[in-house]
Amino acid sequence: MRERNGLRHRDGREELDGALPGNFRHHPGDLVALYSRCSAPDWTGGDDSEYEAKCRKFQTPSRDADPWFDEMREAAAICNGDTDGIICPMRQRCLNWAMKNCERYGVWGGMLPNDRAKLRKQYRNAKKPEMWPWQPPSERLPES
Repeated sequence: MRERNGLRHRDGREELDGALPGNFRHHPGDLVALYSRCSAPDWTGGDDSEYEAKCRKFQTPSRDADPWFDEMREAAAICNGDTDGIICPMRQRCLNWAMKNCERYGVWGGMLPNDRAKLRKQYRNAKKPEMWPWQPPSERLPES
């Protein structure tokens, strides 16, 4: 078995080492978006710092540490205002961007990957919504 840029398993599946942050591994069968389907919102809040995304106040993620991928429950609590009572003003726009761009990893819009997957499944056959409705992660989405 020949190795290219990573590990090869007995079943032929290949892992690209270090391609994704945290404990995630990319497999060749996974879909990867090479471009955004919609433009990202202005995370800085423009001229009004009141509308700045809460994640911008943390240090820039590095290859070794990224709070939005490594400590996901804590990151979701920060975004949802569980720690300081202030909900991120960009939460809804962040979730909308992540859902439209099929973001599968990390915390986006205060939701964990499995919560977004349930939300995506719920709306898969519905009309494409302009904004994905944010739902608290603690509430279970109805199984469909």
